[in-house]
Amino acid sequence: MSLKTPIYPPSINSIPTKITSEISSTSLIITVENGDSLPFAPNIATLYNDNDLDSAETIKYSTKVDNILSGITRGFQGTAKSWDSNTNISRNFTAYDYTSFSENIEDLYLQIENIEFPSSSPISQIIRNNDGYITSIIRGIKTYTYIRNINNVIIGIEVN
Repeated sequence: MSLKTPIYPPSINSIPTKITSEISSTSLIITVENGDSLPFAPNIATLYNDNDLDSAETIKYSTKVDNILSGITRGFQGTAKSWDSNTNISRNFTAYDYTSFSENIEDLYLQIENIEFPSSSPISQIIRNNDGYITSIIRGIKTYTYIRNINNVIIGIEVN
């Protein structure tokens, strides 16, 4: 089963590094002070200034070798713009991450929604709401309850 939307690995504690020189809105290579602060490629990272967080730009990079990011898609989220040297860059949790998690969970749900389980299956019961969405799965002595938002998108799973 493949994912509908790529999920990029996080960076523990999202420790920022800095870009080493000014970049234009069309720069496709970025050199950073500490490449170890960013996860391996492909991945995303956010450029931002501490005093103006509303103007951040998330980029996607396809290659990372030491302190050099390349194969960059500018404005992956936000608007591509020029950035001064010493601008912060880090792997933050972004709207893209949230959306890709939601889309992938919903896609996986749709893939398993109509699976017929043989009598020998450890899953003994599937409970659906009035709209036909799975609300719980009983497997042995455990019940997995899907927590949904108003749009019926799964936002959590509770195990009892």
